[in-house]
Amino acid sequence: MSSGESTIGRPVAARVPGVKAGSRCRRTAAVPRELQGRVGSVNTVRVYAGPVVGSLIGGVLATRFGVAAPFRFAFAGSAVFVVLPWRQLMLIAHDRDVRWT
Repeated sequence: MSSGESTIGRPVAARVPGVKAGSRCRRTAAVPRELQGRVGSVNTVRVYAGPVVGSLIGGVLATRFGVAAPFRFAFAGSAVFVVLPWRQLMLIAHDRDVRWT
């Protein structure tokens, strides 16, 4: 990385060793083998389309409601996506022999 290159747009998983690999291992263990290709494809679309869609939504929100609106919206959305599936996390099927490291 050059001295002038920004790291603001880079995902946290790219900067924290083992985070990206750990999520891939968990996903592989939790998803049946015949569906892993589809789940991997959806994950790839999510990774690449998310910032594009988020930027568009953030721009509209900032234009309409002010510069702080995208941050408030992101905070509320993150809270919803943590609270709603919280109970379901224990129901995710996974292989008991897999070590979660």
